Amino acid sequence: RLRNRLVKSLPHHPSWYGFVEQELHLNIGKEPTGFDQHRLYTGIGKKFSAYCTVEGGYQWIYANTSASNNEQNIHMALIQVLLQTPTVFKKASTSTGSNTLFQPEERKPQPTEPHLESLPTVSPLNDY
Repeated sequence: RLRNRLVKSLPHHPSWYGFVEQELHLNIGKEPTGFDQHRLYTGIGKKFSAYCTVEGGYQWIYANTSASNNEQNIHMALIQVLLQTPTVFKKASTSTGSNTLFQPEERKPQPTEPHLESLPTVSPLNDY
């Protein structure tokens, strides 16, 4: 599945935006393999809060089916409500506070690894 999306805020109305989305579906490892669907979706949306957005628009789906003509065009009006849950796990703090939850142990370089002394310490939690 490959998805591309372009979003542009409307001037003078920052909570409203227009968008265009394109999605390509490919089957890998199941019958039949190869091209499955191509979707185009365009419309407008309004962000009501950091956790709730409503979008509406038009979607065209070209589907590769098992029908005799082996293709199908679907046209639809679409309204969707997007709800996002608040962040439950925060990024680990680099301060010296007492919250050590999700803090990785720091590894001290061993004398047999002198080249590691010049490298910065990297946490796996810094990558998200």
